[in-house]
Amino acid sequence: MGLVARRLEEKECLLQNTLSAVEKEPLLRQQAMEMHKRKAIESAQSAADLKLHLEKYPAQMKEAQQVVAEKTSALEAEAYKTKRLHVRYFMV
Repeated sequence: MGLVARRLEEKECLLQNTLSAVEKEPLLRQQAMEMHKRKAIESAQSAADLKLHLEKYPAQMKEAQQVVAEKTSALEAEAYKTKRLHVRYFMV
């Protein structure tokens, strides 16, 4: 009888351990789901921030090109004036 009782106690212990693990599983899944949800939200926010940052570059590039074009035109105009002054100076 003692052997049967011991085996039943061992089975009961195994079943209790299994039950405990099964009861913990939904909590662990919930925690994992919440962690993944937070990471997904953080990743989405990071992607949105990077997209906004990236969208600024074409506008900045266009502005820089305009500034370079304006300065180039101004320098060309100044070079033309200087050349005309040199021509007038040497003609006199």
